[in-house]
Amino acid sequence: MNALATRLGNGYRIEITLDDGTRLRTDGLARHASDLGRVLLLRCPHIALKPRIPRYARAGAWLLAGAAACTTAIVAMIVHMATHATGERHTHHLAGGLTEVTTEPGIGETGIMILTFAMMACAITAIALVVAYVRGRAHR
Repeated sequence: MNALATRLGNGYRIEITLDDGTRLRTDGLARHASDLGRVLLLRCPHIALKPRIPRYARAGAWLLAGAAACTTAIVAMIVHMATHATGERHTHHLAGGLTEVTTEPGIGETGIMILTFAMMACAITAIALVVAYVRGRAHR
């Protein structure tokens, strides 16, 4: 723990769960909180210590669902960019041999830039969610 976390009371946390389901919690800001933990460990041999599980470890498969959603969004953006390309389309008419040239509006340079940044953000988020899932599984 860094000095700021210790000063804010995050350096020590104890949670006592009684048989009737009542929970008592204290942190590093309480006076003699660490002494309480030591006395409980010494005087009550039947106490079971539980490791502190991070919040992301409790999310479980929801992290993978979020990563899948990000991957789906990336694929959707790529398909959107591929199907909305700007360019000319030549249409051939049989009558008279005339060719009609039409310009189809598509995604401009600004739109491509925004979609590129959105894809990068989704990719980084998907990677972070998979890493959080793997790290969370290590705590179980």
